[in-house]
Order: sequence, then C-alpha cells, then structure tokens
Amino acid sequence: MTLKKFLIFFVLIIILLGMLLSCNQKKEIKLGFSSSLTGIHSSLGISVRDGVQLALEEINGSGGINGRNIRLIIKDDKNDPEAAIKNDKELIEKGVVAIIGHVTSGITSNVIYLLDENDMFMISPTVSSSLLIGESKNFISVHPPSKFEQENIVNKIINNTNIRKVSVLYDLSNKAFSVDWKDFFKHYFTKEGGSVISEIAFNSNDKEFDYLKETQLLLENNPEGILIIASDIDTANFCQQIRKYNKEIAIFSSAWALSNTLLQSGGEAVEGLIISSSWNDNIQSLNYINFKEKFVSRYKREPGFPELYGYETIMVLKEAMLNIKKITPINLKNEIIKIGNFEGVLGEIIINEKGESKRDFYLFEIKNNKLVEVDLN
Repeated sequence: MTLKKFLIFFVLIIILLGMLLSCNQKKEIKLGFSSSLTGIHSSLGISVRDGVQLALEEINGSGGINGRNIRLIIKDDKNDPEAAIKNDKELIEKGVVAIIGHVTSGITSNVIYLLDENDMFMISPTVSSSLLIGESKNFISVHPPSKFEQENIVNKIINNTNIRKVSVLYDLSNKAFSVDWKDFFKHYFTKEGGSVISEIAFNSNDKEFDYLKETQLLLENNPEGILIIASDIDTANFCQQIRKYNKEIAIFSSAWALSNTLLQSGGEAVEGLIISSSWNDNIQSLNYINFKEKFVSRYKREPGFPELYGYETIMVLKEAMLNIKKITPINLKNEIIKIGNFEGVLGEIIINEKGESKRDFYLFEIKNNKLVEVDLN
C-alpha cells in the first residue's frame, strides 16, 4: 500500500470512528444530578445519589431505555446557592432531559426560577416544602409535602400526651423547609389547643454556633416538649445536649433527621424521640426486600428513606421515558403528570398536576435504637 493510499485509508477510519462516536453520544439520554455531596447535609445528598445510581445501573444493565443508555452527570452543590445555580446552568447547557435535585428545600428555592426560564424539568427525591411544590410548573417532588408529618406529630401530642407547651428549634441553613415546617406546626398546634412558647433559630452553616448555648435557650422557658427541625447529625447532637439537662422531656423531630446517622450518632439520647415519615422500614413487601438486598449488596450498608426515594425517582423517570417518542424536559414532565400513578417500592405514589406527591404516612418512636411504629390515634 502506497503512503498516499494509507493516508486516505487512515483519514476514512478517523471519519468513521467519529461518526460512530457521534451516533453513540446521540443515543445517550443525559440526566443531571445536583446535590450536597460535601459539607453539611452531605450525608443526605450522598444517600440520594447512591439510590439514583443503583436504579440507573439496573436500567442500563437491562438494555437502557429502548436501547439507549442513561448517562448521569453528577454535580456537587456543596449546600451553597451560588454553586447550585452554576451547576444547574451547566447541566442545562449540556442538554440534560431532567435535573434530579436538589436534596434540601433551601437550595432548591434558589434555583427554581431557572426551570421556567429555560424550559427545564427538575424532579427532587426529598424536597417537601409547600412553599416550593407548585411554585414552578416544571418542578415535581416524589416526596410528599411535610404538612402530613406535621399533622401526625400534632395529633400525637394533643391526643396522646398532656403536653401543651412546646419549644421549637429550627435550622436556617434550610430555611425554605424549616420555617415552613415550624409555621405550619405552630398554626396547627395552636389551633388544637397547644402553645409554642419559644422559637430558637440557628444556622448550621455558621461554624461558630454552639449546641450548648442553643440548648440552654431552648429549655429556658421550661417547655413540656421540644420540636427539632434539623438534619440527622444536628438533631442527634442537640438531643445529646438536651439529655444532659432533662432526661425525661419529650422530643419530636421532622423527617429531615430520619437516617441511620441519627440512630448511630444519637445513641441513648434519641431514645423516645417521635418522628413522622412516609418511609417505613418495617414494611416487608417483596419489592422492598428485593430493593434492600440489592442496595446492601452494592453499598454494604442498609438504605434509608433518601436512598429509597432516589431509587424511586429514577423509576418514575423510566416509566415516563418509555411512554414518549421524543424525550425532552417538558415532554418528560408532562408524561409524569399524565401517568399520575406509579408503583413505588413501598406502595403507591400519586403525583398530581401541581407536582405534589401523595404517599401513606407513619408515626415512629425510637426504642432500643430502632424505629418502632406507633398508633396515629
């Protein structure tokens, strides 16, 4: 073969490889993921990511979506609004068909305007603030609104205890969630005959905040019960401080704290803590058993609600993708609303036209370092 023919052949091979590579890239379905993977709240973000990745590995391992693999582009928002905005703009530029995120309502509140401006669809596994759900026509959360948690906690206090004076502690680092949770609880609790005698705000982003000082303020007015609206690690740390002063006072928590970290870090201090959630590890359905076995095999640890909801978010997306010819952000969102009813691992997930999800809710008490379901009545 002459040098000239060799060069022509080489150029043709390069062109052919380029065409094949371009074709393969075109076949890919790109999904974005932006969450707190470092810093505070990273345990929540990492947990969600692991559930998402498990589901995608299953889908791609089974042939993808009509032969197309899904590629996940992962970004760390560091629980920082500026980083979150930058991440989402980059994901939009890369042509993702949806952004999975963010894991806290606080960060999500800073980026939600980008959705309508760019015809982008965002689906969150964990956001539950009623201030956000329905704010954008292109936002859906597979986690139901937290108002159901609040109602369960209030009903438990009013119907099953003599507690009528409660102090509330809430974290401003996730303001869209914590303030909404605190305000709804206060409204409903007051309506039922209770009284919030003090509201103590702290910011876990502030490296100098003092658990002991905040705890002393929390107990200053001699409450009969305490409600903590904070992450798993902060709730565990505050319980440790509270128990130094009062070993008997009732403590209640939002589902934001619900994780293995709460149990491991809280130890005896979180014994008796009351918490409400739509996740129930006590349900031994075949779907849930299979999910847990796959998760433990992959990650060598037990899953909690963030892992499960991350997994289910992908399954909701999968069902919608299989039903539409052209996968675009708006088509995907519209198809999810159209389907409306999905089979979740723990049971039915209903998503209405506002992007609001509905699931069954449960009430738990921590006993012997385990979540024990208690009667809602």
